[in-house]
Amino acid sequence: MITGKEYSGRRMALTAKQESACQAFVLSKNPDVKGNKSGAYREAYNTSKMKPVSVNRVAKRLFDQVNIRSRVEALQHEIKSALIADEIELQEFWTSVMRGEEVVEATTTEEGVDVEVKPEVKDRLKSSELLGKTKMMFVEKKIVEITNPADELERLKAIALNADK
Repeated sequence: MITGKEYSGRRMALTAKQESACQAFVLSKNPDVKGNKSGAYREAYNTSKMKPVSVNRVAKRLFDQVNIRSRVEALQHEIKSALIADEIELQEFWTSVMRGEEVVEATTTEEGVDVEVKPEVKDRLKSSELLGKTKMMFVEKKIVEITNPADELERLKAIALNADK
């Protein structure tokens, strides 16, 4: 996880309480805190002697600061990045399915016994196909030799003019 001291390639000093408020705003499991500036502020700071209106005002002021907004955006980006599989992860998964290494646990209905089920051949073929597509193995390749570029340009112009008619 990115620390509060450094993110987005810039050095942005946040206090421990500011970092705590940012993390509460983005990561809290409590629906009253996550996405709620006042709730996140209450998580990070002692607000026992503050009126709700004061908490709201101070929380808004805190989360309007550029370094706090940047930190919240960095945390949100980090979460999104973790949720989306990258190209390498997809290729590793497809490879494990293709090789029959990926197994699914299933319970048989008759005996209630857990068994590991390997991918079927059709699933393994689909995985190999997806791997091949990512490596552009199925792209039709044509070799074109042009001896005189000016003649080729005229030929392409003629084709384009005829296509418009």
